[in-house]
Amino acid sequence: MKYAFAFTCGFFILLWERLWSRFWLPAAVTLFYAALALSGVPLSLDAPWRMLLLGGYAAALALALLKEDDPFVFPTRAAVERRLERAGGLAHRPLQALRDKPATPLAPETERLWRRHVAKAAAAVALLKLFRPRTDVARRDKWHLRHAALFLFALGLAVARGDAAARLRQSFTPDFGARAIPQPLALDLWIEPPAYTHQANIFLSTAERGITVRNAPLRVPAGSILKLRLSGLRFAPRVTYAGQKIPAVEAAPRDYALDRPLEKSGKLVIGSFFRTLGAWQIATLPDTPPVVSIVKVETTPFAAVKITYKANDDHGITKLTAIVGADGKAYSFVMPPPANTGKPGADAAADTEDMTANPAAGERATLWLDAEDGAGHITSSAPASFVLPERHFTNPLAQRIVLDRKILIHEKSAGAREAVVRDLAEIADRPQAYKGDFTVFLSLASAAHRLAYDRRAGTPPSVIGLLWNLALRLEDGGLTRARDALESALQKLRQAITDKTASKAQLQEMLGDVRQAMRQYLTTLAGELAQKLSQGQGAPHLSPELAARLLQNIDVSRLVAEMQALTNAGSAEALQKMAAMLKNTLDGFDINAFSQIQKQQAQAMAALQSLQDIVHRQQELYDRTNKAAHETALRNERHAQVAIRDALGKSMAQMAAAGVPLPGTLAAARQAMKNAAAALGSARRADALAQQQAALDDLRQGLDNTVKKIARALQGALLPFGMAGGGGFGAGYDPLGRPYGAADGVKIPDKSRQRRVQQIIDELQQRESDPGRSDIERNYINRLLDQF
Repeated sequence: MKYAFAFTCGFFILLWERLWSRFWLPAAVTLFYAALALSGVPLSLDAPWRMLLLGGYAAALALALLKEDDPFVFPTRAAVERRLERAGGLAHRPLQALRDKPATPLAPETERLWRRHVAKAAAAVALLKLFRPRTDVARRDKWHLRHAALFLFALGLAVARGDAAARLRQSFTPDFGARAIPQPLALDLWIEPPAYTHQANIFLSTAERGITVRNAPLRVPAGSILKLRLSGLRFAPRVTYAGQKIPAVEAAPRDYALDRPLEKSGKLVIGSFFRTLGAWQIATLPDTPPVVSIVKVETTPFAAVKITYKANDDHGITKLTAIVGADGKAYSFVMPPPANTGKPGADAAADTEDMTANPAAGERATLWLDAEDGAGHITSSAPASFVLPERHFTNPLAQRIVLDRKILIHEKSAGAREAVVRDLAEIADRPQAYKGDFTVFLSLASAAHRLAYDRRAGTPPSVIGLLWNLALRLEDGGLTRARDALESALQKLRQAITDKTASKAQLQEMLGDVRQAMRQYLTTLAGELAQKLSQGQGAPHLSPELAARLLQNIDVSRLVAEMQALTNAGSAEALQKMAAMLKNTLDGFDINAFSQIQKQQAQAMAALQSLQDIVHRQQELYDRTNKAAHETALRNERHAQVAIRDALGKSMAQMAAAGVPLPGTLAAARQAMKNAAAALGSARRADALAQQQAALDDLRQGLDNTVKKIARALQGALLPFGMAGGGGFGAGYDPLGRPYGAADGVKIPDKSRQRRVQQIIDELQQRESDPGRSDIERNYINRLLDQF
């Protein structure tokens, strides 16, 4: 056992001795180059210089190998045993004696001597000793190069730390591909998702930053386009995806391009003739069809159909169509897709549509929704049954025209048509019934003549539509058509907001259409309200002057300004919610609701009219006082002043009962009237006139304040458009009805912040359109702009 251990150690010691003696200089050269590699110097050089440095190392290594004349001899068993015997001071080579055997049979006496010799040799094995390696390297290495190389290598390891293996591998690996690249290699490789996903491009390599290493599989939508732009390579690149080779097109000398759709998962490998440039594992995610379901279909109090539904898709729904089947026919209309259809677990959305103009109104119908995504997948919801609401008209002429319309729809006989023609002609011959509206007359005449002269089977659809619009004009003075125009503009705006490709200019244009339609709607609405106020419909009669003043204080210009500010600031989400709020407001508003004003509001307007009458009476009294010829006439006016003061007190009590805050000027006016009555009783004209003028001033100021307060309350009841700070949702609420400072509320930025945001957006758009900027920077700016 001792011999085996000594022999093994002696063998490796002798091997190291001969290796070091023979290869110490090549090892020193290698350590010098490794120390240089660990310092990072070769990697900082261009490929040609790196190859030259590696060639210099190879030449120095070859010279070091050729410098030594003595060949390397592998240690033999005899050589190892001889060194062990010498180290132990053993003479007569006892290890050799243990292996020797007599060549011929020995005599007994000679054999005894031989055995004694072998036993003596075996005893000598116990004296074996290991020896130290002996080389003459110190004699030949006068400059201590081996020590310097080892020190520099250790220093390089300390510098490189975790990058030591990578630096050594790259520095010792020949870059033959560099010989085939006469110019710098520029590789742009990216994946472009389908446009409907609204996802940013995924860059795998850029000419500026090089290859991007991705350890995890890269997940991209199915149908994404792999795009490659490579220049500076002498040979065509080697591109494989999912085990298939993809040829690249040489668009120009040493410029290659590739566009390939990615339909399945696989590994992408890009390489040149001699090396691999990059490899990525790509997983394609198939586009799933949308999911749509109808939650509820209900009729609103104003005969509109409210459709509550859920719609969801992995990349968003691009088109949502509602199909209504009734009376054997199908009617369809496009609904704006909800903004959160691309988010999992989207909440239910709702859309309200006016279907009272449908010829099948009043009958049972079936509704289903078709949802389409960007990939062209269409999914239909389960059908829902409901009754198409029918609008009820209050105007007698509108009721007659709607009845004629129903006869034309359901009765196909010639007699029924002739009866309708006679009825329309009779209505047209009574212009006082429709206040001489020339548009109504022309519409009646046109419908009657077309029915009389068109003998084709069936009623022309245009006549059916004309009669419906005519009935609406008689019912609400064209307010419904103005509302329809506003709803159409709002729907286009909501669709443009959800469309990521819509530019800011397009949003501004559509917002302008909304503002114009809103002005027209409000003008028509104001006319109807003024007429109802002046006629006393549903409220005490107001003078035309007071009705006009009341309507002047019902203003939605602040709402329009808020919409403009949201568009300028690029707040698409807030603008979408505001558009939805306006749509819901329009769906819930009915001009006939004015006839059902709450009792308190009716009392407030009665008090308002009474207050205006008091102002007129006080003005007349002031004129009589000024014209009074003698003291008796002045004293007689005292009773009139007292009566006016008592009427003011009753009006103030009426306003207090209606919940209208009393302006302080009314109390001052009562005091001035009291002083004026005392001056009239004493026949002091100058004092009486001064007090009456003070009372008039206080009354007029109080009337203005009361008009504003009642208009604000009336606006909240009839025009709930949710303006910040007044009307609608009231003070302390934002334009969307959310409380300021609430946990789930939102704070609208002030004007300065809005202008600052707009300046930032304009600067980003200007930089994005600059062709001199790199693609990476422009794509980054695009991703920033997408957030707005």
